[in-house]
Amino acid sequence: LRGLLGDELIGVYAGGSFALGGFDSYLSDLDVAAVGAAHVDQTTKQAIVEALRHESLPCPARGLEFVLYAEPVIRSATTEPGFELNLNSGARMSFRADNEPGEERHWFAIDRAILAAYGKPLFGPRAGALFAPIPRGPLLEVVAKAVEWHRDAQVVGSDAVLNACRALRFAAEDVWTSKIAAGTWALERHEESRLIARALAARQSQEPLSSREVHRISGGSRAQGARGSGSLAAAMAPSTGEDRSRERPSPFRACGLVAVAARRRVAAAAALGGGLLDLGSGG
Repeated sequence: LRGLLGDELIGVYAGGSFALGGFDSYLSDLDVAAVGAAHVDQTTKQAIVEALRHESLPCPARGLEFVLYAEPVIRSATTEPGFELNLNSGARMSFRADNEPGEERHWFAIDRAILAAYGKPLFGPRAGALFAPIPRGPLLEVVAKAVEWHRDAQVVGSDAVLNACRALRFAAEDVWTSKIAAGTWALERHEESRLIARALAARQSQEPLSSREVHRISGGSRAQGARGSGSLAAAMAPSTGEDRSRERPSPFRACGLVAVAARRRVAAAAALGGGLLDLGSGG
């Protein structure tokens, strides 16, 4: 990167599971973000792709998820993707190189929020000196979109469950953790503990979860009523105005409440910070 960007390269940082203490060299992606002083041209982007793709620089993990940002973007605390280049490449990862965001645009703000708080510098100043913290209200909205994406894309597997647990823990405690740590945290707080336990086991064994059960909980069955039992679809349904803060939701339903609270930014702290923290007490 220094050879390609020269003095324009400000910093390079490890994020994701590596920064959060949950990295597994076989199962995890290696999340790396680089910061340049300004926008780069297409020729430079292509040169970076060729230099960093797995065939040129083998990644000692499932794959490399590399993102290049321009400094003004990461200092702005925006929730927009805002990247210059997004590269995925690895032995067990599909190759992609994007200059523009696609449907999964929510991940970039979440990744930057993790970098701001926990990023490990590989080069340059500490991550918190560059990556501006994103305010809680807009960030909750992005977290909600990530949960909705799992539902709408009908993602089935441990990631669908454990990402929901991670979103819930952020909503409840304002902290980011690895998927494993989030699942362990949620295991003692939710009525869907058996599903969470299976998701934690499946994360290690790579055995598939029951698509029927995951889709039932996440609202995958479109035939369910607008407020079907415990489903994410139910939690995402328009609010009727009643106070639901004392309910004990499944992890997916609780993450649906993240979306509700995010869209009611003024009430986010009351609806989530208070209501969800009561889950552990069985209220």
